[in-house]
Amino acid sequence: MQTSPDYTIQLTFDDDSTIELHSFPFSDVEKASIEFNNEESIAYIEYTSIEQDTKVSTEEAEIRIKQEQIAAQQAAEAAAQQAAQEQAQQEAALQAQQAQQAQQIQQQPVQQAPVQNTAPSANEGCLGDSVETW
Repeated sequence: MQTSPDYTIQLTFDDDSTIELHSFPFSDVEKASIEFNNEESIAYIEYTSIEQDTKVSTEEAEIRIKQEQIAAQQAAEAAAQQAAQEQAQQEAALQAQQAQQAQQIQQQPVQQAPVQNTAPSANEGCLGDSVETW
C-alpha cells in the first residue's frame, strides 16, 4: 500500500478571514476548483481524480472535519470547566478544613502552667542565717 502525504492549505481572504482545505490531493489532481459552502462556512475542492478518472468533491469530508474540530473544542472547553470546578471544590474543602482546625484549636481548654511562688520566704534574708552571732 502506497501512501501520499496529506497537505492542508490555508486560504486568506481580503477581510483577513481564513479557511482551510484539508488533505489536499496534489498527486491525484491536475486541475481543481475551490468551492465555498456558505451554510457550513467551509471551503472544499472539486476535481477529477487522475488515478480513478472520476469527479471528486471533498465537501462531505470538510464538513466532517469541521464537526470533529468543533466537537474537540467543546470537549476541551468542558474539560477545562470541569478542571476549574474541581479546583474550586478542592479550595473550598481546604478552606473548610482550615476553618474546622481553627475552631478545634479555639475550643481546646487552655492549660496554664502552675504559678510559681516567687515571693521571698520567711527565712530568706534573715541576719542569723550566715552571720556569726555575738
